[in-house]
Amino acid sequence: MGKDGINYIIPSSVETIFEHAFSGTILSNITIPNSVVSIGASAFAGSRLTSVFIPNSVTSMGGRVFMNCLYLTSVEFQENSQLTALPFAAFEGCRSLISVVLPDSLTTIGPNAFSRCISLPSIIIPYGVVVIGSSAFSGAQSLSDITIPNSVTTIRMSAFHGCIALTRIFIPLSVLYIEERVFGNCPNLIIFAAVQSTPSGWEDGWNVGWQDASPRPVVWGASS
Repeated sequence: MGKDGINYIIPSSVETIFEHAFSGTILSNITIPNSVVSIGASAFAGSRLTSVFIPNSVTSMGGRVFMNCLYLTSVEFQENSQLTALPFAAFEGCRSLISVVLPDSLTTIGPNAFSRCISLPSIIIPYGVVVIGSSAFSGAQSLSDITIPNSVTTIRMSAFHGCIALTRIFIPLSVLYIEERVFGNCPNLIIFAAVQSTPSGWEDGWNVGWQDASPRPVVWGASS
């Protein structure tokens, strides 16, 4: 069936899915074979996919690869994935997304990766992730449960900005750098930090927002 059909099986001879290959189509289900190594930028952006399973053969994905897939509810990466980075805006604007299983191979969650995923209730960031990119989860209004593993060293600007359902988050000792407004406009949030006081690598205004001048409360020296 052509790529404008409801279902599509990519042939097992395919190694690369090129940029915009399925963007804007009415495709709702796709099978990606384990021959695929690379998925190009915006390859599925704006399509009607409802779920996606990414095989462990995939080593790279381009920016905005699933951006604005409004009907996408679940994403799963196969065990033993080789993918190390989620690209810029990978799932931005996927407003129906409620379930994500990230691969243990990740070291970087790119900027805006889950921005405006307004239905996402929780996510487990795997141990091994070092950098959480700017605005990675900004505007994820339903996000109420997230764990930052003790591998993360850097949290970029506005990473969790506007996560209004977030009430608690623990920052482990591994986090050396936090940029500004990371937890801004999270009105219900209490931050638990393993360190005893603000490290030199945490920028001024790291826990205030664009509109709220009052910082989020912090419990220092917390164990969890």
